Amino acid sequence: KDSDAAVNAIVDELLASEHYGERSAQLWLDVVRYADSDGYRQDAYRPDAWRYRTWVIDSFNQDKPYDQFVREQLAGDEIDPGDPDVFTGTGFLRLGVYEYNQRNARMHWDLILSEMTNVTSEAFLGLGMGCAQCHDHKFDPILQKDYYAMQSFLATVSWPTDVAHASAERREEYHRAEREWLKKTAQIREEMDAIHEVAIRGTRSYAIGQFPEDIQAMYHKSAEDQTPYEAQMAALVQRQVDYQIGRQDIVKKLGDRSELVDRWKELNQELATYQKLKPAPLPSAFVAGDISTSPHDSLLQTREGETAVTPAFLSLLGHGDPEITATDQTTGRRRALADWIVAPENPFTARVIVNRIWQQHFGTGLVDTPNDFGNLGTPPSHPELLDWLAGRLIDNEWSLKSIHRLIATSSTYRQTSRRDPPSLARTVDPSNRLLWRFPPRRLSAEEIRDAMLVSSGELTHEVGRAPASSESTHRALYLKRMRNTPDRLLSAFDAPQGFNSMPTRTTTTTPTQSLLLINGDWTLKRAEAFAERLTQPARKVEEAIQAAYRLTWSREATADEVDIAKAFLESQRQLIESELGPESSTNRDDTASESRLKELDRGQETVAALLTTGNAALKIERGSEWQELAVQESSIENASFTIEGIVQLDSLYDSGTVNTLFARWKDDSMKSPGWAFGVTSLKSRYQPRNLIVQLVGRDRDNSIQYEVVASNLRVPLNRPVYLAAAIRTTPTSDGAIGGEITFYLKDLSEKNAELQTATIPHSIASLGDLSQIEPTLGGRRTGRHFWDGSVARLRWSPGLLPKTKLIPFAASGSHPSSIDLQFSTRSESLLPEQLAWLGAPEPDHEKGSPSPQAAAWVDFCHALLNSNEFLYLH
Repeated sequence: KDSDAAVNAIVDELLASEHYGERSAQLWLDVVRYADSDGYRQDAYRPDAWRYRTWVIDSFNQDKPYDQFVREQLAGDEIDPGDPDVFTGTGFLRLGVYEYNQRNARMHWDLILSEMTNVTSEAFLGLGMGCAQCHDHKFDPILQKDYYAMQSFLATVSWPTDVAHASAERREEYHRAEREWLKKTAQIREEMDAIHEVAIRGTRSYAIGQFPEDIQAMYHKSAEDQTPYEAQMAALVQRQVDYQIGRQDIVKKLGDRSELVDRWKELNQELATYQKLKPAPLPSAFVAGDISTSPHDSLLQTREGETAVTPAFLSLLGHGDPEITATDQTTGRRRALADWIVAPENPFTARVIVNRIWQQHFGTGLVDTPNDFGNLGTPPSHPELLDWLAGRLIDNEWSLKSIHRLIATSSTYRQTSRRDPPSLARTVDPSNRLLWRFPPRRLSAEEIRDAMLVSSGELTHEVGRAPASSESTHRALYLKRMRNTPDRLLSAFDAPQGFNSMPTRTTTTTPTQSLLLINGDWTLKRAEAFAERLTQPARKVEEAIQAAYRLTWSREATADEVDIAKAFLESQRQLIESELGPESSTNRDDTASESRLKELDRGQETVAALLTTGNAALKIERGSEWQELAVQESSIENASFTIEGIVQLDSLYDSGTVNTLFARWKDDSMKSPGWAFGVTSLKSRYQPRNLIVQLVGRDRDNSIQYEVVASNLRVPLNRPVYLAAAIRTTPTSDGAIGGEITFYLKDLSEKNAELQTATIPHSIASLGDLSQIEPTLGGRRTGRHFWDGSVARLRWSPGLLPKTKLIPFAASGSHPSSIDLQFSTRSESLLPEQLAWLGAPEPDHEKGSPSPQAAAWVDFCHALLNSNEFLYLH
């Protein structure tokens, strides 16, 4: 009884923890295919998708009744459009893949709507209805018309971009202040709008002209004349128009119309005097709604033609026609669907969710195909238990925590996994499907990553935050999930990428996993931090070993294990000590070696500085004109700038190290603002020879983020090339993205080689003040990521240089107010006088090689983090 009371107390404590919602949310996000990016080729970042993730976490922590949880995801805007704690759930309807520049709008919307229908059926009903999209289901009694009847509930859906994530009171307060600002600035804005229209008219026409003529005709109709379907097509067009216009620099677009340029600048200055009156923008919501209060039916296409299909429930259930009541802003159809899904007489919903909860605790559901309870799935191992749990859920007012508590306190859940199979089990149930012991299983990808951070003492607790970079120490749940470039560790251990609903994860065992844990930077850094945590002053070796076992294996080490650990530490210390040998000294000349590169298309050879991975980086001397210029420009937040170089790259690292050409980089903590321009190496997740910019700055939510902006332009080796990046961090007017970078690449070894370009958006909205961080050439001030090759010229210019002013196209000479590093043999030194070798890292960032004893502890911690007892749940 005492044991039962202790277990009950622990279960209640865990269910009350805010981390309960995080763990439950991770499994649900798999099912609803959550990601922070669009997918397809561009894979654009979705800056507000995380609000849905936070809503899911909060819903589980509040023990929101599951029937309400379902309703809010399908129709939160129809339930309470004024409460973000309700309507944010409709982000579920926006989680599918989207292609920003898809011109076939009809096909694109059909794919979006079909995917939305499929996931709705799979997530809530456990029915794989996708087969009925083209014909009557061949295995389940689901008709093709049932599929389109289900789709009709969703057919009028829209993805608004102008909804604020704020309460009705907060929105009213904002609009009150905004009206005052609008009134005061009406005349200024009217004139600016007219100039803006002149500048972007061609951009708008170009964007619209990419669509088929019939779609263009729909777009040009007035809103009153558009059908709901035409309004949906127009909305897809408008998203692309807004994107294209948001990328434009109005001053550049005005070109040589100097009178308009001057007037635009004057008006901007006038408008700035009213800035204090303008309220700060409200955060954007990631939600869905209806495009119209008039419904749009799905179309069933057969050989006989098209047939409009109105909303209806599955024929096999015979539940009658839906009762639909429109609201002021919606058709009411989605709410009718949600009410039917969670109706107590619906045989699917309660069984599907309790099966998912069972799966969460035992690794496998009572039905081990959680998204498909039909004939293509598997029958339940304990059908009576499944029915009983579903009834308990409904009787307990759809409380999910009540089912978790019931399962976690059961004798079945409390079994050990270290039990030999009884004689009957060996023949009747060798796979343990009937649960005669607790099934041992490996930790999930997120649990592995988070457990390492717990052991090393680095885990950052911050519930419900915006997405963080893969290098951060936040829980894996909060990492930025980009569909096309997933986190390397999570992907290796089978985390889904968010393209499809993933009800279960296939647990693979591959050599890549072992190699990543043994050689990966992530695990090595955790081992170093873990060792530092253990080896506190005055702590005995035996105490540190016991602490290591408690933090990784959650138990005390046995006497034999302590002896083995001590022997390992001593032997490893001796081995490392013998391998180090006497320290070797390295000398470096004060001048760089000389190389020669062709100077663009002029056919001339120019002197270049030959840098290698053995050299340190070069810095711009403080006190020089260039340094003062760099300080001045870098103290302006959101400043835009252009980097150009005539260079040659001779080799790549065999790791993920970046070949850095030019940088303003403080340290590798990913918490200090900075940027670096370079080329990826052999083991980069962005593929080798990729021209990239690394940014650390603040996003629209003012959170520090690290982001790699990859051009996918491939830099050739051992050839002279022209490389450039025009970097903008100022957000677009609609705030959809943080900024963008335009990359340039030209192979100078081929006379007629074309200039390659790529423009890539990013989520960094501000780099902040970089004035105290010196620019470095050929590496970083951290003493890493060196450039192995030659540099003939390096230019840094404030602002975004147009193509006509880039080095390959401009007249000889420097762009005004720019840093222009050129190498010459006419001076005693090959280096310009403004350059000097960067010395050792500053003391607060210096981290020398560990002692043999410390290195041995790191190896010991590394071994524990790679052990089966750490990676498996028993």
